[in-house]
Amino acid sequence: IYVIALLHIVLFTYAAVSKLLDFENFQVQLGQSPLLSVYAGWVAWSVPLIEITLALLLMNRRTQFLALIGSFLLMVMFTAYIFIILQFSEYIPCSCGGILEKMNWTEHLYFNLFFCCLSAFAIILTEIEKYSFIKIATINFKILLLAISSSVAIITVVLLFLKSEQLIHQENNFVRRYPPHLYNKKQQINLNYVGHYFAGSNHKSFYLGNYSAPLTVMEIDFDLKKMKQYKIKLDDYSLPYRAAQVRVLDTTFYLSDGTVPCLFKGMITTWNANRIPINAQRFSSFEPIDDTLAVIRSRKQSNNESTLGILKHSYDKNNIRWNNSLLQKQIDGVFDSDGILDYNPSLQKIIYTRSAL
Repeated sequence: IYVIALLHIVLFTYAAVSKLLDFENFQVQLGQSPLLSVYAGWVAWSVPLIEITLALLLMNRRTQFLALIGSFLLMVMFTAYIFIILQFSEYIPCSCGGILEKMNWTEHLYFNLFFCCLSAFAIILTEIEKYSFIKIATINFKILLLAISSSVAIITVVLLFLKSEQLIHQENNFVRRYPPHLYNKKQQINLNYVGHYFAGSNHKSFYLGNYSAPLTVMEIDFDLKKMKQYKIKLDDYSLPYRAAQVRVLDTTFYLSDGTVPCLFKGMITTWNANRIPINAQRFSSFEPIDDTLAVIRSRKQSNNESTLGILKHSYDKNNIRWNNSLLQKQIDGVFDSDGILDYNPSLQKIIYTRSAL
């Protein structure tokens, strides 16, 4: 009994100190848990406090029996938590930190089960008849006590899980979870330089532009095994370029700079681009839709607020059709409507993701 109590003291003390020393990270991990997201605030404080309390009670022979029951309850709850995570959760969050972070969740489950068995064994061995607060000392009573305790612990964890999911999905208490490990890395490639952005793709490769080298395009196959670099050649270098960006749509590429404004078009087979004359309407974003259409973001001439428009372009004629009601003003109509403009060829839809709340 003494050895088992000592093992629990070491475990609880170490676990509590690890959580408190890295409390902010522990709280964030609980917030991403599919079981405890809603209760992350008070659970983050209560768990280390309970562990410290149990460690102190285990040191005293008078309170050792109650502390062993509390330890058994806590370890059963931890075990039930991990079992639900492994069997019923949509994703598996990060571990709880410390040396236990080196274990995977299955190993952690067996580790907890081992300590459950230790505390249960210690409870059965304890001579509880000599304590004045309890008179019955049969093994049957102890087994019944363990069964009731474990049932209460498991039911508590299940109810927390069900209530948490209800609050997350139905009552919307503004807790946001970001599930990790939704992908498995198959391949990687070193780009060697910073400043890359996605410029587009076709059936065999995707293309990266670079803010630091606006006329440089990198082609990478989808297996991340082949990488080629190209230099765009323009028929006019005299313009005051400041924010040139590249977009690739199938076999065609575009280079645009809305601060000029200007638009160049070419084929990826040669990477030579010819200028297309467009109206003197400056724009901050450009996304091609097909060979003659593009969506742009610009400013309204009347009040300088952001707006979206469809640019129909060709070498001999171009025009813009605006929709001033899509980006609705919240505060100033500029920063509050800022976002990422994109076009999805598969869905054939323009997508605008606002970055401001």
